[in-house]
Amino acid sequence: MKNNFTKVNPLSKEIRINNSKKSCFIIIHGYTGIIKTLEKTAEALSEFYDVYIPRLPGHGTNREDFEKSTWKDWLRKIYEEYLNLKIIYEEVNILGFSMGGVIGSIIAAEFDIKKLILVAPAFRIKDRMMMFTPFLRFIYPRKKLLSVQYNDENWKTQSENYWEYNFYNKKYDLLKLQKKALKKLGNIKSETFIILSENDKSVPFNVKKITDIKIKNKNYLILKNSPHTILSDCESDFAISQIMNFLKNV
Repeated sequence: MKNNFTKVNPLSKEIRINNSKKSCFIIIHGYTGIIKTLEKTAEALSEFYDVYIPRLPGHGTNREDFEKSTWKDWLRKIYEEYLNLKIIYEEVNILGFSMGGVIGSIIAAEFDIKKLILVAPAFRIKDRMMMFTPFLRFIYPRKKLLSVQYNDENWKTQSENYWEYNFYNKKYDLLKLQKKALKKLGNIKSETFIILSENDKSVPFNVKKITDIKIKNKNYLILKNSPHTILSDCESDFAISQIMNFLKNV
């Protein structure tokens, strides 16, 4: 008999750091992302804020779970997180990475978010097939990619379930989030810090043209060497230090 039990990968265990601060940060992970890569950022923020990193529905479990989830589930999770935390804290801020930046910008456009940090926000992605996902999702929902070898069992499981596929059915959900965010960016009143890398192979650097036009109160950090995983790669310490400098001055 098949075991249908769904288990959360330890790499995607939610992080909740409660030091009884008056303000908090919600950190939102990316598309097929894991929470572990944001742990260092959470630890830095926890010096001055309580920190919450929720796990988006369908993430960090298995491929079947992921394909059953939708953009509405992902967005609703952060809506609920914000509303529940707003009961407790005077100020609820948001840091969003990649797709998390797209979701975070939607929340900031609809609620009173004082501080908004967008790291490699995926308002556009480098995928020529993205515009065809409304049709591809029905005839070619996913494409198997080459396997990547990991020694760690948790990383291996994550790769086998998520990173070894191009999910056209789920990229359609990302496309829906992108379109919703682009309509709302002009409503953001938050003090916004945007981090982009010229070496990002997933999010094109020209998303800066979008944020230049549509987001009013913004500052930038432009990196030269980081891949898409800015907060866990070669310039992560510098990026996190600049986030902290920004927060101290707003």
